[in-house]
Amino acid sequence: MNGIKHIFFDLDNTLWDFKRSSDIALKETFSMFGLVSEFRNYLIFHNIYAHHNQRMWAKYYNNAITREDLLVSRFKATLKERGVTDEELADDMNRCYMDLCFKYTILYPNTIDTLEYLKQKKYNCHAISNGFGEVQHEKINLCGLSSFLKTVTCSEDIGVCKPHKGIFEHALSKAGASIESSVMVGDDINTDIKGALNFGLKALHLTPAKSDISIASIADLKRLL
Repeated sequence: MNGIKHIFFDLDNTLWDFKRSSDIALKETFSMFGLVSEFRNYLIFHNIYAHHNQRMWAKYYNNAITREDLLVSRFKATLKERGVTDEELADDMNRCYMDLCFKYTILYPNTIDTLEYLKQKKYNCHAISNGFGEVQHEKINLCGLSSFLKTVTCSEDIGVCKPHKGIFEHALSKAGASIESSVMVGDDINTDIKGALNFGLKALHLTPAKSDISIASIADLKRLL
């Protein structure tokens, strides 16, 4: 990819293995609060939570609910499906889960090695995330990513989420980067890839499915750049 100087990474499920880290944290939360009698097993709990978590994030992206609503409501809705209406319990579960998420900061294989390669080659690496600002910055520090990322742009800080063009515009301005010299790398076809392409950015889709703009692993950047 000729002319690229700036690489903008998504964080969750691109550099940071959110699915694995979240599942471990959620499983511990389920165990710590002794929810077997209500849900029978973790898989049932997980599936109900995942449904409500996805639903609440969709509402958050559309500015229908606040951050605070999202965090607690996903657990409230999960418990309510089993007849539990204890709001204090939902709040305690959310705090426990969020604390544990910081503990399990699992990166995908080859992430650090690839970022070190890009740094040596004088590429400028950045992050654009729809996650909550303080959470993402804390994860970046705990994962050892802070020395590789020159700028971090979080949707919460500027009031719009990917795929809105405003977040890409803000990120490039913050980085002092031009569209022509930049590329977006992410796992989500809608928020990361279509959002970037609609803004005019080049994009690389992190996915097992092959296409003209796909990469199967972060390590593939060493071949392309």
